[in-house]
Amino acid sequence: MAKCWLLLQFLAFLLPAASATSCHADDLRALQGFAGNLSGGGVLLRAVWTGVSCCGWEGVSCDGTSGRVTGLRLPGRGLAGPIPRASLAGLVQLEELNLASNKLIGTIPLWIV
Repeated sequence: MAKCWLLLQFLAFLLPAASATSCHADDLRALQGFAGNLSGGGVLLRAVWTGVSCCGWEGVSCDGTSGRVTGLRLPGRGLAGPIPRASLAGLVQLEELNLASNKLIGTIPLWIV
């Protein structure tokens, strides 16, 4: 019985990791660049956005096959500062962006409109 329980625990640990989509390297760099220039809640965001599997990060959704970021939803997180143009432009398959109710500054790039 103990061996079965150990095997089940082992499988429960491995299966979620095996099914998780890997983050595309370009999208990982883009998100790190975005968060790297923010203050306020950006400090907290950088603390939880760790590792190389950005598809599992808070507020980030990815395509299950390609690992490309398709959504970035971070409303009301107290994010402050400029949005570096190159950072979000690197998310080439971004379909949904919600950064409402933050203190972000700068112009909205034309590719978003």
